[in-house]
Amino acid sequence: MANTERRQPLAEVDPSEGGLSQAQVNAIWDKVGSLYGTKIYPAISFTLMRHGRVLLSRALGHSHGHGPGDHPQAERRLMTADTPACLFSTSKAVTATIIHILHEQGALDINQRVVEYIPEFYQKGKGAITIADVLSHRAGFSGFTRRGVTTEIFDFDHVVRVLCDQGAELHTKGAVAYHAVTGGYILGEIVRRATGEDLRQNLHKFIKKPLGFEWFDYGAPGKDRSLIAQNYVTGWPNVFPFRQLVEYAIGSSFETIVDLARDARFYTSIIPSANMVATAPEVAQFFQMLLSGGELNGVRIMKEETVRRMTAEAGNTWFDRRLMMPMRYSQGFMLGNSPLGLYGPDTKQAFGHLGFMNILCWADPQRDISVALLNTGKSLGGRHLITFADLLRTIAEECA
Repeated sequence: MANTERRQPLAEVDPSEGGLSQAQVNAIWDKVGSLYGTKIYPAISFTLMRHGRVLLSRALGHSHGHGPGDHPQAERRLMTADTPACLFSTSKAVTATIIHILHEQGALDINQRVVEYIPEFYQKGKGAITIADVLSHRAGFSGFTRRGVTTEIFDFDHVVRVLCDQGAELHTKGAVAYHAVTGGYILGEIVRRATGEDLRQNLHKFIKKPLGFEWFDYGAPGKDRSLIAQNYVTGWPNVFPFRQLVEYAIGSSFETIVDLARDARFYTSIIPSANMVATAPEVAQFFQMLLSGGELNGVRIMKEETVRRMTAEAGNTWFDRRLMMPMRYSQGFMLGNSPLGLYGPDTKQAFGHLGFMNILCWADPQRDISVALLNTGKSLGGRHLITFADLLRTIAEECA
């Protein structure tokens, strides 16, 4: 681990300022090291804040040149905490935050039907769907065409037209069914029609510029894309029936999604559910802003009541008919649970989002922590899952 570890010593404070001992911080970092040691992730970046203070901001591995399929003589670049990476589905949390900010300001109403903003969405049984339904994965149009996720996703207007023409899924309408790709485009189009500006413009205005983030954007317009960490398909081969379950849940194969994320258009397009690019410290600070009631470093982004509304449970824990597991959602976030949840044991107050496949970013009011765990290995099965769960357990226990 020593050869590939990169710290940001100026960013980290003494653990006591975050209410932990050095031994507790070391215990958490050792588990991150164990996760890297599974060899599933060519690179990991990790930031942990507690009581608003940065206790860990470090990285392991290589952002480029050391993954499956790379040439042995390829240039290897060490991952750092400030290396930007794609957040994939964690992008949904940011898109939802923009929606709630605009609701707070009166530019739109999340309780209104989608057709009030996009009249052509009315077709084929979708007239009663509200913005709140879309945010909480209860809108009933979770699937995306028979072809699945393809290069079509780079054409925002085309996807909106497809979704407007697409029929509601009667078997999931009103029930919980994760919208891996679809919901974000409809939310993005609502933002465009309500404000006259696209999601990226609203992101810059309300979040990125006020908080002084360098990356934190849909894609990486105007940036050197070669700096963004490369993603890889790793681990066990995805075979029947797991491959089919994954493709049903996220709309395509691992290989297709990784290939799409290597396409230059992925970083110029706006894909509201999938192509946010940011560094681990930026993501941790974003969740710290929410944890602090909508304010970070004296800059208010939204009202406390807005944060409470967007992180409140939207219905009880229910079986998600896309992810094929029990899930608990708010209007925009995946919520934790007790006795065991997405963010570890006894994390019912936690809110955040999972990104393809083991990117995990969240805030936990009970422990006063915000966490960003970014990585570049995409694998469904393997021994890393036990190690991953052990890391979450350790964070929950040491920060209790």
